Amino acid sequence: MKQDISEEPAQEQYSLLENLQRSFVDPSLSQDILRKNGCALAEEYTAILQQLVQLAAFNESTHHNLLNADIKIQKQQEELKEKNARLEREIAEHIILREQLTKTNNRLTQTIDTLTQRNVEMRILQQLSEFLQACESEEETVHVLISTCRRLFSAEAGYLSLLDDATKILRVVGFWGDSSYKRLEFDQQQCWAVRRGKVHAVLDSQNTPICPHLRIATDESSLCVPMTTHGQLIGMMHLLICSEEAKRLKKTKPKEQTQFFETKQRLFESIADRYAMSLTDLRLRETLRVQAIRDPLTGLYNRRHMEASFQREISRARRHKQFLGVIMIDIDHFNVFNDTYGHEMGDKVLSEIGKFILENIRDEDIACRYGGEEIIIILPGASLQNTERRAEQLRQGIESLAVKMYDEEHTVTASLGVALFPEHGTTIKGVIRAADCALYRAKEKGRNKVLVAA
Repeated sequence: MKQDISEEPAQEQYSLLENLQRSFVDPSLSQDILRKNGCALAEEYTAILQQLVQLAAFNESTHHNLLNADIKIQKQQEELKEKNARLEREIAEHIILREQLTKTNNRLTQTIDTLTQRNVEMRILQQLSEFLQACESEEETVHVLISTCRRLFSAEAGYLSLLDDATKILRVVGFWGDSSYKRLEFDQQQCWAVRRGKVHAVLDSQNTPICPHLRIATDESSLCVPMTTHGQLIGMMHLLICSEEAKRLKKTKPKEQTQFFETKQRLFESIADRYAMSLTDLRLRETLRVQAIRDPLTGLYNRRHMEASFQREISRARRHKQFLGVIMIDIDHFNVFNDTYGHEMGDKVLSEIGKFILENIRDEDIACRYGGEEIIIILPGASLQNTERRAEQLRQGIESLAVKMYDEEHTVTASLGVALFPEHGTTIKGVIRAADCALYRAKEKGRNKVLVAA
């Protein structure tokens, strides 16, 4: 029995199917064991079938889940692709927008820079106008203009030329950037701008006629701007655009170079227009001032200016304890000369004598037409001896002066009286009275003489 019990676990080590097969072939096994093995095998198969059913169901569920997951993944992939495409479009649009914004910003920056530059130019032009209006001479206007051009066209070169009405020559009176312009002068017909009466712009020297008065390289540009007032030419301004920036633009960016040139042209024309108007106004004011203080026939100062100047010089002489010489001149027998040769000839004589006196006195001397044929000369700082000597030189010069008119030549003489402040008078009237008395004594003693006040 112990042996059977020990063998039973060993038999259980076989599978139910093997036990069942052994039951059929081994007649020693009982029906109970056979039944027991069959039931166990049936149960095992049932369990296996259940497991298979469960496995099949699980497989079907898994497959269904996998299909759903795959569909979901595909859908997510499509959505992701769509989102990715939309993102790429948005990125592309953003890049385009950023490029557009960059270009817009660059244009705005350029516009701001341009407006800032225009504002600076307008302020400089305003200052130019103010200074030109305050100028008292053409020399001052030239200095102001050239200084302004140096500020606005520092990298360029140019000059201002004014017309000599007598010779019709344009003569350079101011320049910047190129010292070779200093002694330049040329006939007005050598400038296309003057000939045509309008601005002559040379953007490309190979395609545009060049003025004979110019020397210009192939990579340079130029402007000639005529200055006219009331249809009359008064001068011409020239600008040579030779900066490195202009040359670079001409080679690489022709369109921008054209805009650069046009900007320079507008500014330069504005300067020329302002200067032409100011110069005309100055000349008109000078003409009116001369007419107000000078005698139109002789060119000498008039009596009103003489009296004001005389008072000023007497005050200065008194303050500095200096002398003041006075010469009074009267043309001998001038009324008879007028009656004999006519007033036109008499006016010619007075005009020539006035011109002679102006050419033979010092800059500080004041020569005035006192009335009729009488002339007074004030000599600041002159002693009595020097005043008498100058009077004698003038007498000799008037005597030798030949006045020609209508192929006729005439001469005249003059009598001169000399007086000195404060020796012969301490007031204007006193000194003039002393010189006048000396003059009449010279006439009484035969005329054509110089006498000193007693």
